[in-house]
Amino acid sequence: GTLGIQSFKLFSQIEKRAQRLVSSSNPQEIANIAWACGTLKFKAPIFFREVDIRAKWLVREGSPQAIANTAWASAKLGIPLPTLFSELDNHAKWFVNEGCTQEIANSIWAGAKLRLEMPHLMDEIEVNAHWFVSNGSPQAIANVAWACAVVGIPSPKLFLEIHKRSSWLVKKGSDQDIENTLWAITTFNSTIADENRLLLEFQQTKQEDKNANPAIVRNKKITDLGRKKNWKGMLQIHEAERTEFDHINYATVMNYLSFILSLDYEDVAFNAFLDDLAGQLESRGIEWIGARAAANIISSIGTMELKSPNAKRIVLFISKEANAEWLSKNGTPEDVANTAWACATLGIFWR
Repeated sequence: GTLGIQSFKLFSQIEKRAQRLVSSSNPQEIANIAWACGTLKFKAPIFFREVDIRAKWLVREGSPQAIANTAWASAKLGIPLPTLFSELDNHAKWFVNEGCTQEIANSIWAGAKLRLEMPHLMDEIEVNAHWFVSNGSPQAIANVAWACAVVGIPSPKLFLEIHKRSSWLVKKGSDQDIENTLWAITTFNSTIADENRLLLEFQQTKQEDKNANPAIVRNKKITDLGRKKNWKGMLQIHEAERTEFDHINYATVMNYLSFILSLDYEDVAFNAFLDDLAGQLESRGIEWIGARAAANIISSIGTMELKSPNAKRIVLFISKEANAEWLSKNGTPEDVANTAWACATLGIFWR
């Protein structure tokens, strides 16, 4: 479409003016461009080459978020930045002390993805393993565990902390988070003495959770109906079990509804669902819904271009300053990009 053509032209200009652009921009501006390239999958080798030339300055002057987003983008595009990752590793202690768990995890994941070793940063994670696992999201923990396995660093303290929180990880993490963590654990089956017990607990907890957790059973029903484009069936589940819905159930319903062209936007049950979701967000807060679910919900509203009062309540809640700041810090770049796209589509300024 026109937007795609204009975006391509814009990024082509970034490549043509890469040297001047990088030399005249501050670290956050460079990170924003890098992040946009990574999100839109636009390879800009000249731009990233110039970034790596100025990597020492970028790490010295940039925030952990700017450094992490630049590292993430380079890995997403498969463009190694050896100087950037080397400098990041040289400042590992500062980075871990000042950065949030998601920024740290994204940077470690990026290094492993590009097969660029950062031994000092991995050492800092090992030293701060309890803090990291206690404060990190399941995705952040899974990404670091995966990275440890890829680069061949056992990190026994980290995996011991993961073992202590295995039940929580299984309940809160996605299937992909669990699979990545399990893969990392089994990769070190000759170096972690407690690996069999840890693996068994993960597997048992996962099975017990699937059997006992009604939210997971409910989500499977929602998914089955969504794949069949049965929007009335999904809304009937909400009507019957709304008091038991969790954040994933709400996000799953919204995601599938956004792809069903036959959905009646005037339907009473649909608007009751939006009203309930808006009320849950307003009463329970952004941390309850979580960054990924919030991004999925607002993206679905953007896809459907909903302008109803209840849809506006949801969008305005997610986009208000305090919640936007929390999502920016705790969400992945993809979550942030999807949220910003939805706000732009709906004509809402994301503060």
